[in-house]
Amino acid sequence: MLLRFLIFFTCIIPLEAWSQTHYVDKAAEVGVNHSYGIGVAGGGVSLVDINGDGWDDLSLASQEGDVIKVYLNNNGIFELQSNLALNNNESKQILWVDLDNDGDKDLFITVLEGINRIFENIGNLTMVDITPNSGLPFTATSTYGAIFGDYDRDGYLDLYYGEKTLVFSTNQGHLFRNNGDLTFTEITGESNTTDLGKAPFCSVFFDLENDGWPDIYTAHDKTNINTLLRNNGDGTYTDASVSSGADMEMNAMGIAVGDYDNNGFLDLYISNTPIGNALLQNNGDSTFDEVAVESGTLFEGIGWSCNFLDVDNDGFLDLYVTATVISDISTPSTLYMNLTDGTFAPPSTGFTGDTVTVHSHAIGDFNNDGYPDIFTNPFDEAPAKVWENQGGNHHFIKVSLEGVISNRDGIGSFIEVFANGNRYIRYTHCGVGYLGQNSNTEIIGIGEASAVDSIRVKWSSGHIDVLYNPTINELHHIVEGSTTNGDIQIEPGTGFDNETTSNTLISSSSIHIYPNPTDQYIHIDTQNSKERFDNVQILGLDGTVLSDIPFINKLDLGNIPNGTYLLRLSGKEGIHHFPFIKHH
Repeated sequence: MLLRFLIFFTCIIPLEAWSQTHYVDKAAEVGVNHSYGIGVAGGGVSLVDINGDGWDDLSLASQEGDVIKVYLNNNGIFELQSNLALNNNESKQILWVDLDNDGDKDLFITVLEGINRIFENIGNLTMVDITPNSGLPFTATSTYGAIFGDYDRDGYLDLYYGEKTLVFSTNQGHLFRNNGDLTFTEITGESNTTDLGKAPFCSVFFDLENDGWPDIYTAHDKTNINTLLRNNGDGTYTDASVSSGADMEMNAMGIAVGDYDNNGFLDLYISNTPIGNALLQNNGDSTFDEVAVESGTLFEGIGWSCNFLDVDNDGFLDLYVTATVISDISTPSTLYMNLTDGTFAPPSTGFTGDTVTVHSHAIGDFNNDGYPDIFTNPFDEAPAKVWENQGGNHHFIKVSLEGVISNRDGIGSFIEVFANGNRYIRYTHCGVGYLGQNSNTEIIGIGEASAVDSIRVKWSSGHIDVLYNPTINELHHIVEGSTTNGDIQIEPGTGFDNETTSNTLISSSSIHIYPNPTDQYIHIDTQNSKERFDNVQILGLDGTVLSDIPFINKLDLGNIPNGTYLLRLSGKEGIHHFPFIKHH
């Protein structure tokens, strides 16, 4: 039942031996022809599957007067879309995100000296500008980085971004709560996320303490002190910059997040001017040690975007940093290989990186071979690069997520892979690096391990799914509740749990539905439950009610299209939701 419920996609396994780190620019060969042009501090890259076909698509920001460029990935070849002319301001961040949990990607774009725009995907990538009625500001401003995360853990992705103008005293962060209906409410003041009077380039949601509550770290320019806002779990944040040791005073631009030392806690890397970048090693007690010099990652160039990625799938995260190149002696974009002892070094051969000015990049697997590729968006007339990873002989697991009670994109989840006595973790983002959006599909290298004991996913709802003995060198698409027969256990104190107190959402282990997946009928077993139910509904994941009848124990699903749905049981004691899949 479990293996049938999970959806697997087989990836091609590269067979050549991995001796050096080989990347080859394949932009022209795969159909990418783009130059950002002129703009302040460059423009962003998104490498996310936007049409749900299992291939990472590409979106690139452009200079003022040009629209953003969207390329759909057709089996490893990119095709420029002419009908998605969405914004001709000087665009910065491009984020594709399912804001209303309806199964398709909506779009948010930040700009300089203009209005940040939000577009609803009404189907088949038909995009409608809903900014005027969204509750977001409809006045011109200047914004670089933006991020989405479920700060209150209610199942909808919220928005945070910084306002960065030349008048630093008025600059601040903005936090908008997603109301679940494609509108937002600004809660910056009451949530204590204003972070006033600095120069924010970008922020990240991450989990400092592994407590499930998304914290916020912001990179500030012009030697303003970076800010760490700790999520209190009650709708408010506390400034923990000083107490955590994350209060770096620098010209910070980009932020990478990853567990580079495999100790189970998320570390931060922040880019800077030639004074030197910072690597904040998470001690696991809400504090960091700055170890850039000891680790060999000081960089000492004009750094911009940065990302952790496991280049050779050996189980240890490597690091890529893009840079402004102003002379022959300047440090260009650099790849640092993790030497597995807490230190890094550039590879001796195989990848020199971009030698032009590159502000932003994104990580994904555009050819689905299981090895991470790098896409860059250089400055001026330099062409965008598609750095294809030439692969190796190490094994991997790929994981994509589909939330049911949690947000549909699975953002803010921890993915843990256990193999050969080792644990490898990933945390899922919507916006990371500098103006970047990495693939929603995570690649977890396992080195020479020939098997994986388990994949463990902790969702933002607090629910935990565990898949045992998954096949290696494959993509595993995991639906929330898929390993627990659709029973989703909500963590007390979350936004979901707050709703349960008003009888809007409960999940119970005493009720079972079967078979799941199903092709025709679904049975509801309530023999072990003391509750009595008045009616049963079938809902789409966007909340649409497809069926509403008096309670019966056997439902005929013959008229319902294939897909993932929620079964809602209602009674005097409460309301229960169970996800299920209908397929032929």
